[in-house]
Amino acid sequence: MAYTIVKAEKEHIPMISTIHAKSWKGGYEGIVPKSYLENLQEDAWINTFENFFEKGMIQCAIAYDKEQPVGVVSFGKAREEKFSEYGEIISLYVLSEYFGKEVGKALLKYALNCFANESVFQCYLWVLEENKRGRRFYEKNGFYQTEDVCHVEIEKTVLKEIRYCKSSMK
Repeated sequence: MAYTIVKAEKEHIPMISTIHAKSWKGGYEGIVPKSYLENLQEDAWINTFENFFEKGMIQCAIAYDKEQPVGVVSFGKAREEKFSEYGEIISLYVLSEYFGKEVGKALLKYALNCFANESVFQCYLWVLEENKRGRRFYEKNGFYQTEDVCHVEIEKTVLKEIRYCKSSMK
């Protein structure tokens, strides 16, 4: 199935936040605390993305199935100084009903092409250790797991994230 990928603008921020929230609820069940997911509001990421856009920190692209937005990727220059030559995939979320339907692949390809066009030939991302589907997806698309880890806490539950890297933008 072919999807239309469109560069996101500031007016798309509410849609981006909605896709994030819906994707978390569909993709992180059994990983992120249930109470957090149940109370997650669709506008939860609006302030974050407004800040990112205002500071020019990231680019976003939205995947559409006809007129329906079904996924989003956020990416930009690496936020960690020791990776200053890298790009970073900050987030890639797809509505759960589109899992396995090539939306994520189309969005990832868009971001990698943007990196290549900017002469950035290495990138990284963070993925939750327990997110087996996400890890398989990234591995299938040429990313490799590193030994780098970080921890995030959500409602007193500590979750481990693993850094994945890619050295070629193909």
